[in-house]
Amino acid sequence: MSAKLRLLEPMEVGSLRAASFAEALRVHANFDSKRVKKSLAEIKEWGQKLKIKHKDFGALKKLIQNPEQSEKWHDKAIRLSLVLPVRFFQEAGLRVYSPSGEWHLVKGDMYQWEIHQIKGITLGNDYVRSFDDRIWLPGIIEDPIKLAHAFPNDEVNIALKYAKKGDILKFAFSGALTQIFWSMNEYYKDVQEAVLAYAKEVLRPNIKDMIKRGASLIQIDEPQAHQLGAKLCAEAFNVATKGIKGEFYLHMCFGKYREEIFPEIMEAKNCELFTLELSNGDPWEVNAAHTGYDFLKDFAQYNDGRAIGVGLFDIHNPKVESKELQQKRLETAIKNLGDPKYAFPFPDCGGRQLHPFDSYLPKLKNMVAAADRVRSQYE
Repeated sequence: MSAKLRLLEPMEVGSLRAASFAEALRVHANFDSKRVKKSLAEIKEWGQKLKIKHKDFGALKKLIQNPEQSEKWHDKAIRLSLVLPVRFFQEAGLRVYSPSGEWHLVKGDMYQWEIHQIKGITLGNDYVRSFDDRIWLPGIIEDPIKLAHAFPNDEVNIALKYAKKGDILKFAFSGALTQIFWSMNEYYKDVQEAVLAYAKEVLRPNIKDMIKRGASLIQIDEPQAHQLGAKLCAEAFNVATKGIKGEFYLHMCFGKYREEIFPEIMEAKNCELFTLELSNGDPWEVNAAHTGYDFLKDFAQYNDGRAIGVGLFDIHNPKVESKELQQKRLETAIKNLGDPKYAFPFPDCGGRQLHPFDSYLPKLKNMVAAADRVRSQYE
């Protein structure tokens, strides 16, 4: 792992529920006097809760007070608003975080946002269900997949401006398996060919661009790895990252890890850390046997020196896990892995399902506190 990371460095997966005004900006909504007033109140609320100095969002407030119905105005406003998610993760006590926390995604649609940047995939007309209560508009692969342009990743540039000394920027992409699984293939001979084309033509150039801009860590999200197979997932990961100097993580939050994912996924040779959803099947009693982390005993048997992003709290449940509960879960994970250097505290998945201040922020703060407590045992 990177020498920049502390032992048991807490991180987040890369998702934060956007403020209402930010979602309105993303769809280029009309900012009439009513929306302006509501947006300014929301910005003020975020600013107060996150202790943001006026100089850091004064330009945003001024821009919102003088709205224009133009794409340029909306895009500038969304860029200026990125100070809010950056400060959110800093307020949680994190040093490693994704600059925008999916702030750029309207209603958390990680699939469609990427598809808009790609040639060869055309969005269909009918919505279908993906997972939980999510629906999405599937793309139809009709021509060779090519990148139209590098994703508009201005959030990295903005985050560098607001990052504190010692902060480490991480950026997440939807993986090739997940994007192809949610698409309809009418061009490539089979799913494997389509997946590898996406990894080569979309993910690889964007990863290079993000590292050039200043991202230290790249995470690829593959919630559908269990559907198309860990072997193909590892192959796509290698195609996307081979020969690129950087630090790469793989997030998987669905499926049965023993039966469907490991050990085949270990063929993703450039992956230094696998982040896993573990807490949602674990007891909430502090002194219980924390069986949600039993899989890590298996991982320890074939681990070749890589780490696990250990999910310590459930992102589907708004109830806040205490410091003590998260501490016990982390201690159990370390015991099962055999060494604290293999465990890094994470949420199970991204926090867009949770209210930012009522639930997600206190969960993250307790995770950071739990990591500090356990780290002190080894220092």
